[in-house]
Amino acid sequence: MRSAADELLAVLDDTVSRGQHIIELLIGEATFTVGNHYPPDDVYDHATGAGFFYHAHPADPRPRVSGPQPLPEHGHFHLFVNRRAVPRGVKPLKRPGRPTKNWGLCHLAAIAMDVRGVPSRVFTTNQQLSQEWVYPAPVVIDLLDRFEIGDPCLRTPVSAWVTSMAVLFRPQIVFLLRGRDRILAPEAGHCAFKSADRDEPLEITSHVEIDIDRQIATVDRALKYAKKRGVSN
Repeated sequence: MRSAADELLAVLDDTVSRGQHIIELLIGEATFTVGNHYPPDDVYDHATGAGFFYHAHPADPRPRVSGPQPLPEHGHFHLFVNRRAVPRGVKPLKRPGRPTKNWGLCHLAAIAMDVRGVPSRVFTTNQQLSQEWVYPAPVVIDLLDRFEIGDPCLRTPVSAWVTSMAVLFRPQIVFLLRGRDRILAPEAGHCAFKSADRDEPLEITSHVEIDIDRQIATVDRALKYAKKRGVSN
């Protein structure tokens, strides 16, 4: 995780030195349009099956999550891995209704960016939002460890940033995937999919606020403690 933090900070230092932030690097000179994917054809590494895209939803005054509402966001990255990496015989909890552009993908998590271009939270989604193959959390966690954009043609500062974020915030993503399973469990009942004030499926099944500086400080404390205990990292 420390190496991921180092790469993340290197990307951010370089980006800041140019007077930009990650979203500006991704969008470039294009006009940002709500609903569009950035980049237009997504980033997808055929060798690893990992990919991502960035987009935003139209403003909606109604809650998309239960409980306290997060701060306003500019948009979010969706991270996914192709289901071909899933071991044979593992049955999905849910599958897409019909083939789409993203047929065969398993959603890992999403990283929300606030209006300043700073990552503010990580969340998981209901299938009706991501149109994915839904597998149990242990399976998705294994896929998370396969998330890497390694193709040299795709290795940009943005893809390096996204890959590093997936590693650095792995504990939070694992926690959220397990929480998602509790929400999706049959015994949770259909009410678990409903928002507080509308009879519609809840789009976001679990979410947590994040802070890069605080996360790196936590990692450093853990490494320091492990060193004292003589544990190799």
